[in-house]
Amino acid sequence: MGAFYLIRRSVAGQPDRLRAALDDSFRRQGFTAALQVRGHDWDIGAFDRLVAQDSPLWHGEDGTVAVVTGTLFYRGATGRAALPRLDADRRAWRINWAALHGSFAVLIAESDRVTLLTDRIGTLHVYRSDDAAVFSTSFLAMAEALPKLAVDDDAFYDTVFHEAPHGGRTVFRQIRLVEAGRSVEITDRLTWRDAPALSPGPIDGASLDIAADRCLAALETPFADYAAGFADRIDTALSGGYDSRLILALLRHAGVAPLVHVYGKPQDDDVTTARRIAVGEGFPLAHTDKSGLDPVPVEAFADIVERNLLAFDGAPNDGLFNNGGDLATRRQRCASGELMLNGGGGEIFRNFFYLPDRTMAAGDVVGAFYSQYNPAICTDRFDDRGYRARLAALIADGVGAQHARLTRQQVELAYPLFRCRYWMGRNNSVNNRLGFAVTPFCTAAPIAVAATVPLALKNAGRLQARMIALADPKLAAYPSAYGFSFAGPPPARYRFKAALDRWRPMALRANAYRLRNRRPAAPPLYLSEPYRRAVLGPRFELVTRYIDPAKATDGRQLNRIASLEYLLRRLGGRLEEI
Repeated sequence: MGAFYLIRRSVAGQPDRLRAALDDSFRRQGFTAALQVRGHDWDIGAFDRLVAQDSPLWHGEDGTVAVVTGTLFYRGATGRAALPRLDADRRAWRINWAALHGSFAVLIAESDRVTLLTDRIGTLHVYRSDDAAVFSTSFLAMAEALPKLAVDDDAFYDTVFHEAPHGGRTVFRQIRLVEAGRSVEITDRLTWRDAPALSPGPIDGASLDIAADRCLAALETPFADYAAGFADRIDTALSGGYDSRLILALLRHAGVAPLVHVYGKPQDDDVTTARRIAVGEGFPLAHTDKSGLDPVPVEAFADIVERNLLAFDGAPNDGLFNNGGDLATRRQRCASGELMLNGGGGEIFRNFFYLPDRTMAAGDVVGAFYSQYNPAICTDRFDDRGYRARLAALIADGVGAQHARLTRQQVELAYPLFRCRYWMGRNNSVNNRLGFAVTPFCTAAPIAVAATVPLALKNAGRLQARMIALADPKLAAYPSAYGFSFAGPPPARYRFKAALDRWRPMALRANAYRLRNRRPAAPPLYLSEPYRRAVLGPRFELVTRYIDPAKATDGRQLNRIASLEYLLRRLGGRLEEI
């Protein structure tokens, strides 16, 4: 399935009105109803994917109905075939968590109860209303259906600054994310269960080859399942970096000949590198230059922004104001039911934050990575110190820290369990509305193993390069966009540059964004005055309570500001405190 909702009638104030509003929103988003189930105190609506035709749905002999939203693998089976196995183990609560992976949410409806299961990392987002009357995979449908909404200030600023709300919040206080790895049994009440906590062992003194072998072993079952479930109907990118090369190596090792694509201008390093590999290995490469598309006529632009809003469930990480190329290429990648793989999360095998090997406060992680903004563009409603303190507390909670000082292993876990959970989870959720999609590296097994690898082996990409070389030596031998191949250790100049990045003073890192963006630049084409006016009219009206768009010097942030303005206007008079 591409989406679902569940309404608890005894909790919802006007369940019939709510159901009608949800159905209407899903219809306008382009979904076709595939299943309507009415239980003793709940209503379920499930909808086919927007592009791919297969919508996993299973009926048990006792009347049980189970649906998968997203992409599910369990005990060697995929989608519909996995549901009876999962249901049988769920009834005894003997789920084999090591054999359960993907980016999914599962609803299992019995005569007197419904069970919702979510993936352990939370890469498919499921939302709930603050009173738990409604659960849904669509943020936009819930926002359009709930009677009243109030903006969550921190989530608003998170969206503008860091591309997604964090900590389970959304732009509206009445809508929250279901926590990662949580299952809920719904009867007259809610009974929550947690998947086993991700508990990596201690960092050990493994050699480079042993560490690389362990990480590859953690990926063996997922890639075998991809091959068994989709064979050569797998689509993946190839660029000049580590992550896409590792995915391609693992697919080839599993016996898959995937569909391969690259995005960028013809002269970009990613494109030239991918072409060289494709020619050398004799496989076709689909190249798309999104920037080379003909400009959208101004009079047609409002329709594109509207289509983006509906397809991307409110707003993508990058915003709604573009030429429509992003949505078009995503639809192409899954047009025949392909499994879309994304290398996001591969940074678990590298020192993603470029931080030294020591304990540090959660606030240091905020300073190093979550300081991509300038408070000067905000109104006096923004409390910079409080915002940063709350973000640090969310990071500490997200990695299971007992206090604000993090071990170095917890700093590593902040990337997959915090950054990927919220930022990449939005992207995964959009792709699973369209078709089948997973991010192989952002799953429990590789995350847990990678967290035990000494940081020195991750620096300068050593670990990931060795993984590529062990999985596919021929593929590793091709040059990368960094100017060297992955067949051996990185050159001294690259290691030296990475070391300088790790030892940059924290104060400099925390202020680097403001220094780089201190002067205004010309806005991108689709945020220039004629295009913006075609969608929003002469001025911003609603976001100005929180931010001054005229002071924004970052085109990407301006896109998200304009997208939030568009979303808030759509919701009209139901907004409180604005």
